[in-house]
Amino acid sequence: MKFFLQSQFNRFIYSLACFIFISFNCLAVNDVRIYEIYGGGGNAGATYNDDFIVIYNSSSSPVSLNGWSLQYASATSSTWSKLDIPNISILAKGFILVSITTSGAVGAILPDADLVWPAIPGGDGLSQTNGKIALMPNTTLITTSAPVSPVDFVGYGSANASEGSPAPSPTNVRAIVRKQNPGDSNPVDTDNNSADFVLTNSAAPSVIRPSNSNSFPVKLSKFSAQISQESNVSLNWETASETSFSYFEIQRSGDALGFETIGKEFSKGNNVDQNTYEFLDEKPLQGQNYYRLKQVDIDGSVEFSKIIAIQINDISAIVFYPNPVVDVLEISGVGINQVEKIRIFNSIGKEIENLSPLNNRINISNLDAQILLIEAKLKDGSIYKKRIVKL
Repeated sequence: MKFFLQSQFNRFIYSLACFIFISFNCLAVNDVRIYEIYGGGGNAGATYNDDFIVIYNSSSSPVSLNGWSLQYASATSSTWSKLDIPNISILAKGFILVSITTSGAVGAILPDADLVWPAIPGGDGLSQTNGKIALMPNTTLITTSAPVSPVDFVGYGSANASEGSPAPSPTNVRAIVRKQNPGDSNPVDTDNNSADFVLTNSAAPSVIRPSNSNSFPVKLSKFSAQISQESNVSLNWETASETSFSYFEIQRSGDALGFETIGKEFSKGNNVDQNTYEFLDEKPLQGQNYYRLKQVDIDGSVEFSKIIAIQINDISAIVFYPNPVVDVLEISGVGINQVEKIRIFNSIGKEIENLSPLNNRINISNLDAQILLIEAKLKDGSIYKKRIVKL
C-alpha cells in the first residue's frame, strides 16, 4: 500500500509540474510527432482552401493511433476542440495528412487527406498566426490552457503555452515544419517549438509527405545516401511495387526548404516485386545536402519521399591538372605541407602508387595509359578523390 500511494503521489507531482511549467521541458521523447502546420486555408491569397496538420512516425515500426486525439485551442484559450482519431496506423518513417475544414473559398483543394477534421467552432479552422495543437494519447478533452502529458504539443505565434518558446506563425502561403537532423532522416525534436520549427518555402503538405497512401501507384520502401568516390553522393532507393507509375525526379536542397531537380529516373515497369534504383550526384553542394524524390504517376499526380541529408566537407579547393595528363600531374589549391598522402588506383581499384609528396608535382610517366583515381589525404583527415586520364 505504501508503494502504491508513493507511486500515485509521484505521478501527481509529475503531472502538476508539467502543468505549472508550461515550457514542457519535462516531456518524454516520443516517436510520433506533430510535423507540419498550416493555418492560412481559405484566407485572402491562401494556397489552399483548408488548413492541415501533418503527423510523423520516426520509429522503424508502424504505430497505431487508435484511441488518440488531436486537440486545438486559440492562443490564450483554455477551451479546446478535438478530433478523435479512428483506428489508423502511421507507417514506419511515414506521415499522415489531417485536413481541417474552413469556411473560406480561396485556394486550391488539398491532396487527399488521411483524416478530415470537419468542425472546429466558428468553421474557420486553425488560426493562421497564433494557436495551440496537442496530440493526445486519449480522447479526454483538455480543459486547461496547456495539456498534461501529451504525445506532442506545439504552440505557435503568441500562444501562452508551448514546448519551450512558441514556434513561428504560419502564413497564408507558408506552413511551419520541423527542421531536419543533419545526417538523419528524422526531424528535430528538442522539446522547444521555437528551435524545432521553421517556415517552409511553400504551403504544400506534399513537400514533406512520402508515399504513404494505399492509392498511390508506387510504394517506396528504402531511400538512402552515401558519399562515393570523388566526393560524389550516391542515392539509392527501392520500391516494393509499381503500378501505372511514370518516373522519379531527384531533387536537392541546401536548406531542406527550397528544392531543385537534378535528375530523372523512369519507372522499371508495372510489377509487385522489388525494384532498385541508383543516382549519382556528381556536383553536390559544399556542406549539408538534402535530397528527396518527386514521384510522378502517369496521370500527373505527385507525391514526395521523406527528406534525407548528407554532409560534404569543403575540400574542393584541391585541383589536379592537367587532365588528361602525360607525364607530370600538378597539385594546386592547397599547400603541400597540408597533404599527408597521395594514393593512385587503377581502373579496377588496385592501388598502384602510394606517395608522400615533397612538392606539388607528381611524376606518373612510368604508368601506362589508363583512367586513374587520385586520392589525396590531408593532415586534417579530409580525403579528396578525382579521376584523371593518363595518356
